[in-house]
Amino acid sequence: MVAFVVCLGALAAPAPAPIPSIRLNNGVQMPMVSLGTWQYNVTTAEEIVTLGLSQGFTHIDAAYMYFNQKGVGAALKRVPRSSYFLTTKVPDCGRLGGCADHYKNTTDSLEADLAQLGVEYVDLVLVHWPCPGYYHGANWSSCCNCSGSEGLSERLDTWRALEELRASGEVRAAGVSNFDTDQLEGMRAAAASEGRAANLSVNQVEWHLGYHDEPLLAYCRAAGITLQAYSPLGGPAGSHPSPEVLHSPAVTTAAGAHNVSVYQVALRWSLQRGVPLVTSTSSEAHMEADLSPLYGFSLSDEEMAALDRL
Repeated sequence: MVAFVVCLGALAAPAPAPIPSIRLNNGVQMPMVSLGTWQYNVTTAEEIVTLGLSQGFTHIDAAYMYFNQKGVGAALKRVPRSSYFLTTKVPDCGRLGGCADHYKNTTDSLEADLAQLGVEYVDLVLVHWPCPGYYHGANWSSCCNCSGSEGLSERLDTWRALEELRASGEVRAAGVSNFDTDQLEGMRAAAASEGRAANLSVNQVEWHLGYHDEPLLAYCRAAGITLQAYSPLGGPAGSHPSPEVLHSPAVTTAAGAHNVSVYQVALRWSLQRGVPLVTSTSSEAHMEADLSPLYGFSLSDEEMAALDRL
């Protein structure tokens, strides 16, 4: 059980943190580093967000499918709404079961997000996965396959709902998560055929040293979409060889040269690539370490090139 030293009573608004922002394609400014809330229960989510806000985090990343947003919302109530940037996610076609009405399910899901978080608007909402589906109790059911153009009409119904929510002021920017190039292009091309633009602001994907999809990054940048990294220190255990990568000579040499940890090198590499990231920790010391690559040191061109080759 993690011990937290931050009092859960009323907090003053956190002092402005030296966290730079990236300008999204609709003009919204998004802090480059956010504190993730995946894999926490409601109580722990409240404690971690409270601690993170006190340490200077100004961007909180949440999702309906994390099933802990009431805890996140409880922590956010202690600070002014204007002091943080809030991301949430709608679970594909919606949370209410069935695949018949993706538009309504998406709208209902966002309303549920707002209620759980205790806010009137979110700064960024993402479609959590490209394959439409829903939860029925504890079981996941898929509406379609995710490959190729499969599920495109469902994704477009979901996106139309998000565009209207953005127009209503309940959402400042909208994007997707875990989408590949084909899925992004399908949505953009379908919108263009209707004489409109699919204003995708963000695509949040797994991205870290040794596992970075350069063609996807190039596509997103050409399309004006911000690629955002989750799992910036490596994927779940067994999914990618992050321990070997993080302790490879290119990383350890850079860490020694700058007197920082290999983890700080990994975060700094992402930030210098212009890729904002979602970090996650329950440790106060680690939170401080996660923020230090923003301003504590810079990697040389030679170091960046060596890290890119991993």
